[in-house]
Amino acid sequence: MSEELNSPTEIALYQSLQSKSIELSHQLADHVVSIQLQVKEMSQATAEAGKAYNLSVKNLADEIDASTKQSIELITHCDELDKDLSQLLELSRQIKIVDKSLDQLAKALI
Repeated sequence: MSEELNSPTEIALYQSLQSKSIELSHQLADHVVSIQLQVKEMSQATAEAGKAYNLSVKNLADEIDASTKQSIELITHCDELDKDLSQLLELSRQIKIVDKSLDQLAKALI
């Protein structure tokens, strides 16, 4: 029985298994390194995407603030224009009264 355990065929099979296990070990190590690199790249890409998102949100907030300020300025100008126009309406009413009085005066003189 001990001759069978040490037969050249078994030794060759053992050596073959040993070399295949070493080869598989190297392949596994290579795959682990590859996965680590991919995870690192994905982490960097995620961080960059986060920075881009934050910058986009900041820029959007800045644009909204600027737009809000411009809208407030526009509303203020519209209010001022409305006040000016209300004075013009009063002036127009007074001009009509003066015009009517002048017409009456002209008729009285003729």
